[in-house]
Amino acid sequence: MKIKFPKANYVLLAILIIAAFFRLYHYSDRIGFGQDSARDAIIGLFSIRNHKLPLMGPPSSAWGFNFGPLYYYFIALFTLIIPGIFSPWIGFTLLSLLTVFLVYKTGEGAFDKTFGFIAAFLCAISFAEVGNAQTLLNTVLVSFATALAFFALERTLNTKLKIFPILLGFSVALAINSHLQALSLLLLLPLTILFTPGKLKEKIINIIFISLGFLIGFVPLIIFEFQHNLAWTKSIIDYSLHGQQKFYTPVRWLTEFTKFWPSTFGQILSGIPLTGYLYSGLIVVSLVFSYLKKIRLPKIFYIIFTTFILEIISVRFYKGPRSPEYFIIAHQFVIFFVAFSLWVSLKINRWLGIVILLSIATMSIKSDLSLVGSKSNAPDILGLFAQEQKYLGNNQTTLYGTANSFGASIAIYYLSYKENLIGNGDSLIICDNLEGSAMGKPDFCPATGRLFNSGRLVIFPFDKLSPSQRIDYKTEELKAEIYYYRTYNNYELIKY
Repeated sequence: MKIKFPKANYVLLAILIIAAFFRLYHYSDRIGFGQDSARDAIIGLFSIRNHKLPLMGPPSSAWGFNFGPLYYYFIALFTLIIPGIFSPWIGFTLLSLLTVFLVYKTGEGAFDKTFGFIAAFLCAISFAEVGNAQTLLNTVLVSFATALAFFALERTLNTKLKIFPILLGFSVALAINSHLQALSLLLLLPLTILFTPGKLKEKIINIIFISLGFLIGFVPLIIFEFQHNLAWTKSIIDYSLHGQQKFYTPVRWLTEFTKFWPSTFGQILSGIPLTGYLYSGLIVVSLVFSYLKKIRLPKIFYIIFTTFILEIISVRFYKGPRSPEYFIIAHQFVIFFVAFSLWVSLKINRWLGIVILLSIATMSIKSDLSLVGSKSNAPDILGLFAQEQKYLGNNQTTLYGTANSFGASIAIYYLSYKENLIGNGDSLIICDNLEGSAMGKPDFCPATGRLFNSGRLVIFPFDKLSPSQRIDYKTEELKAEIYYYRTYNNYELIKY
């Protein structure tokens, strides 16, 4: 029997294939084996093997507080159900692909299929989304959580199924758990209740279900707070009052509107900051046209628009660092509003809309191709690990890292831990020769006693370095339990 698919399904399938190509091509060469990513993968694996999930998430790089643990739970889940050494990274890449689908469903439900296709296509080729798809970081989860929140919001407004208010509350909690940059999403919750159709009883029921979903997302932190006298809350208050001052740089509203936000729009969509002025202009024109032509917009548009206004205000008074990873919350807003501007452009003039869409696609895809052809530190790390496996055979090892090598050595430790190579056996030291290889200086790592190397990474037998050399190179034993319990370091709860 032949199965017939509507044409719309072919369009969506084509978009998902495009998204998969930019996210999966040369995958093993592009995986981000950073120090934090490898540490988090170790914590997820340790949690599974020891049957203990942490109540606290990764530490903030800015101040003495931690984020929520749901990010670690995702890592543990992917490690459990996906085979292979790349399982956590693959899981987050699949979330990136699922985000494209969620964006389509949100656009289709809120506007129509055309809007859904445009939004999904923009998400599929977004430079920032493609660039983050191979990355294992808590901030990356914010984009997926925001897309999930928008989808649940649309479903809550347009259906009576109570799973969606619960999902809305949970997805907002997931975003905030992952990083506090998502705090502005809290506004989605009261606005959803305000715009929910029906009588007061229906709104009260939605309040209960949204609150339930939000509460579920914060159960681990609530348990932690009860156990440790509100330590997490106190750390957040301390950061709000004191921590932000460490990074404070004066900003003006004029700078925000004429430089920061246009550049952010451009960087997210095409990787070219200057193109953000085009996107911003398109959005303004589409808003004016919609108002003049009295185009009826769905409730979700006003909710997302109002929430983004709050995001703009909160960023204006935010005193912390302004790195791209701290503004992943903006990804789905940018995609939504640029998709809206293209949808309106098609209404003004079909060919005008198509030309603008193709122009945006050309700029984004050109930038994406540079990502597809790039290489991370993965080849060097995987090459060294392969040599380590061959050297060890069926034996196990204890691994050490030197002071400048922890970005690479923790990644190699994760691979060894994943493949059950950590245990009693020959002790090995991993050294990163970055300064020598990158800057034309003499090698950082000792010149003698090397077992093997891959790129700038070198492995030594432990006994080839004298006790004084071990002190000079600040060697440290790598242990999974250390990384797990360091999660609590900001609160001085566990000593080891």
